[in-house]
Amino acid sequence: MAPATIVMLSSVLTYGAPIAFAVYEIWSIRREPPPRDDRRPPAAPRAPKPLPDCLLPKPVPVRERRRELEDA
Repeated sequence: MAPATIVMLSSVLTYGAPIAFAVYEIWSIRREPPPRDDRRPPAAPRAPKPLPDCLLPKPVPVRERRRELEDA
C-alpha cells in the first residue's frame, strides 16, 4: 500500500467515526417532538423529599463564658 493510502485510511478511522457520530447527534436533536395529547391532565408536581437526618443542621451548643475582670 502506498503511504498516502495508509495516511488517508488512518485519518478516516480516526476522525470519520467521531464526526459521523456528531452529525447523527445533531440530526437527532433537530427532530420535531411528538405531538402532545392535550386530553390527558398534566401531572401534579411532586413534593420534595425530606432531608435525611445526617444532612439536617444540628444546633451548636452555646457554652456560657464567665467574664474575668483584669486589674487596670
